[in-house]
Amino acid sequence: MGFEHFNIGGYALEHIDSIWTFILLTVRYGILMMVLPGFVTSPTGKMVRMPGILALALISTVASPTASLTDHMGVLLLQVISEALFGLTLGIIPLLIVSGVQMAGGLSSTTMGLGASQLVDPTMGGSLPALGRLMGDLVILIFLLSNGH
Repeated sequence: MGFEHFNIGGYALEHIDSIWTFILLTVRYGILMMVLPGFVTSPTGKMVRMPGILALALISTVASPTASLTDHMGVLLLQVISEALFGLTLGIIPLLIVSGVQMAGGLSSTTMGLGASQLVDPTMGGSLPALGRLMGDLVILIFLLSNGH
């Protein structure tokens, strides 16, 4: 029995554009998951992060057009940087919204006299007043119910 059926190198060279698209999408989703609220510091988020990144990148690779692989390293580096910045932008927008609402809830609870009751916030990795945590969870719920995802 020969090993001529296991020509992995030839298959990879035939589909190099799809592999490059998968790598670019992995960079995008990796940066997105690193800053997205809920996946930052919680232990469950850390366990779900890498399989989620790979699954999203694989599904998106099949459904999206392929990126062309060029010979110039500058163009390749620019493609990776642009995907990383796009993923950062996609992740930082919900992070800013949730953080702003949680800060507003924290300020409101302090002025109402409820500032002494602090809850540990696993999504942000710190302590937060109860009203701030409630408002942050409410914003995430409204975001999901309005098909914002």
